Amino acid sequence: MKIKGLLITLSLFMLLLFSACQNNQDTETELQSKSRYANVMGFHNSLGQPRLGYAWLEEDGYTQIIFVHSEEEFLSGEFPDGAVVAWPGLSAYVRREGMNRWIREYEIDVTPFSLEYPLTKEDIVDNWINVRRLWRHFDRYASFDSRRWVGYEFSRIRRAELDILNEAFEAAGIDITEHGFRDIQGSGPFNTETLRDVINELYDKLDEDVQLQLQAKIPHFMASYRDELRRNEIGAARRLAEQEEYESEE
Repeated sequence: MKIKGLLITLSLFMLLLFSACQNNQDTETELQSKSRYANVMGFHNSLGQPRLGYAWLEEDGYTQIIFVHSEEEFLSGEFPDGAVVAWPGLSAYVRREGMNRWIREYEIDVTPFSLEYPLTKEDIVDNWINVRRLWRHFDRYASFDSRRWVGYEFSRIRRAELDILNEAFEAAGIDITEHGFRDIQGSGPFNTETLRDVINELYDKLDEDVQLQLQAKIPHFMASYRDELRRNEIGAARRLAEQEEYESEE
């Protein structure tokens, strides 16, 4: 009887927990949903931020996130004040391909998610709600090998681009070991963020002709590089505005 009572208690607890989680999803705002989706998929954005935190978006007065299909669409478009624009990049496309591989290999039926196989680039943006639901299912139920493939493929592409950059640095007589790294892949006493800052700094030292030649060969790095430029520009403009406001109050 004690065991039966315990099982009933546990069942009620799980039911309440599921209900609470469902209620949280139902009350999730679009800004919350889009920020979480953009973070999971690794979208680039108009602020140049690596992640879109819901709390600080609200604090800074942003009221919506608008998904577009590419950086070019963002640059050529006009968007309302208070909107953050976000678009998929390498990370999102690798995740899409990871899901496609899983769907194909295990013959997963995606019709309950209102999707069709194969998932397309357009689906990532236009059907983001359904893709988000499918990604959660993939992240929970896919085999370890299927989930590991996503991380492996992203790392493989990143390493290939860093190798290309390393060759360009060597040809230009730039030695990354002077910055404390044994190699451009991050072997050394510093973290990934420090390595990224160093690589961006070294990239700036390359001749413009070399930079132009590299752009088509290292699209992921270039997208991240433009993110940093965009982030720095916005930060500088904000600091200038704050300084001008401070001086006007004196």
